[in-house]
Amino acid sequence: DGICGHARVLGVFAQRSQRLELLDQDDVPQKALWQNLRELETINTCLGGYRASLLGLERALSHPEQPWQVLDIGCGGGDTLVHMAAWGRKRGYVLKLLGADLKADCIVYARERCRLWPEVKLVQADFRDILAAEHPQIVHAALFCHHLRDAEIVELLRTCYTSGATLIINDLERHPLAWSGIWALTRLLPSSYLVRHDAPLSVKRGFTQAHWHQLLAKADIPTYHLQAVWAFRHLLVIPPKE
Repeated sequence: DGICGHARVLGVFAQRSQRLELLDQDDVPQKALWQNLRELETINTCLGGYRASLLGLERALSHPEQPWQVLDIGCGGGDTLVHMAAWGRKRGYVLKLLGADLKADCIVYARERCRLWPEVKLVQADFRDILAAEHPQIVHAALFCHHLRDAEIVELLRTCYTSGATLIINDLERHPLAWSGIWALTRLLPSSYLVRHDAPLSVKRGFTQAHWHQLLAKADIPTYHLQAVWAFRHLLVIPPKE
């Protein structure tokens, strides 16, 4: 029974969930959305969720003396941009950080969150339009890809790979311990209905390393760096096509 039970638990996480998160709806009330953004920042801070993004920047950047333009897609509340700005200042990098999100309420919230960081600019737009217009050297996506279908992820990988930008992805590992941990955390902490519903589902929509290898093969990307980062994150860094 123990072996069968363990197999059943792993089987639940063998494939990505196709259920959509509440956050992906078009009509999320502003008050609920802003509470969700505050709670996600708390969770990311508690679990070290920014570390993978900063490790990716460290891997992608070379010369501190030159300016680097970084496009953060699906920037949400702007908290990751603040961490990047602080990291860049501490290490002497000149970073021009551009955050993009399709939700107007996210941009309004992020502008307030980033008001003390003049190197951060925010725009409501599709990342593909900004990529074509601004030609950033680095594209960053944290907790963005798990909102997409596999075919959309492959398109994102191909688009960035051929754009001349290095792509940094920080996203969730699909693992039963990650699911049970975030389920417990969102019930121990005061949490909104959005976080209680979406945080565990996000893990089920996350990735295994084998799944990333499959997606990268479909996108015809031969060279990349993929590593596990605590806690239950994957860091993927893809240099631009030569």
